[in-house]
Amino acid sequence: MPRIRPGPPATAPPPTAARLPIAVDVVALTVADGALRVLLVDRLLEPYAGRPALPGGFLLDGEDVAGAAVRELTEETGVAPRGHLEQLRTYGPVGRDPRGPVLSVAHLLFSPVLDLPRAGGDAAAVRWAPVGPFLEGGAHLAFDHDRILADGVERARAKIEYSPLATAFCPEEFTIAELRRVYEAVWGTRLDPRNFHRKATRSEGFLQATGRVRSEGVGRPAALFRRPPGSGPTAAEVVEGVTASNAAARGEGGLGSIGLVVGATVGEAVSRLGIDLLRANGPLLAPGVGAQGAGATELESVFGPARRHVLASTSRGVLKAGPSIEALRAAALAATHEAAAALR
Repeated sequence: MPRIRPGPPATAPPPTAARLPIAVDVVALTVADGALRVLLVDRLLEPYAGRPALPGGFLLDGEDVAGAAVRELTEETGVAPRGHLEQLRTYGPVGRDPRGPVLSVAHLLFSPVLDLPRAGGDAAAVRWAPVGPFLEGGAHLAFDHDRILADGVERARAKIEYSPLATAFCPEEFTIAELRRVYEAVWGTRLDPRNFHRKATRSEGFLQATGRVRSEGVGRPAALFRRPPGSGPTAAEVVEGVTASNAAARGEGGLGSIGLVVGATVGEAVSRLGIDLLRANGPLLAPGVGAQGAGATELESVFGPARRHVLASTSRGVLKAGPSIEALRAAALAATHEAAAALR
């Protein structure tokens, strides 16, 4: 049996390393009455007593950030975190809290049910509020929560564009019209019903017909759909297939020709699933850098040692600078520098 040479002993953090309190904040979104809404609490304690804020609080000793987000949401609002929960990004630590430097790890929740919230913990009141006034500057949240909310809404708008996560806002069974209203509420725009119906029902693996119908007033009953449970290969199976296809290139010391698209904003999902992206040995396209919130910290969290195979992708932050050609060019150049800095 070969002898295993011990590695160098672990070293303590340098005395100059910062020791900061860590907080979690939750952008919990739902769709109700045709509007995108966010779950807010009125703060009971200073700082910002009486001001609206996102649910959140400090990380406890021995607690992971996802568990802290679930705990704080439940304690302050009574809302169970059903739906899709993911890490959004980190904020701070300097200048966001009048009590001193605090690092916040924000999370984003797509909630399918408009639960009736109840205030608890250090929340004086709680409610689901339309996001519009806060995005448009007509109302403001405590701390830097205006920015966190704006980033969460931007992430939601982007993710339902390239993934089936819009169904996370829906009940277990829903009509095409209900799903269309989710897209309209999140994107803030009207969609052509016929075009939407055609795309939604013809996209392979996107929806599953239940065989049941629901009457929605005048006209024939509407067909009910659901998101197919476990439809298609799992993420781990896809990565294993790519790994096998790129095995020959690995043996030759090169990078394989088959790659993967992995969102730069998926947080800890890759590590939780036990996926080894470095072993896949292929190019990794990473949408979500820049305007959608991913930077160097998020890329390191998602890709780890496979980061050197990443091609950072950013488009929304560029396109929203239009229609001026000069503005688009300037935004594209800025996005290039931003993506390059994130990959250093």
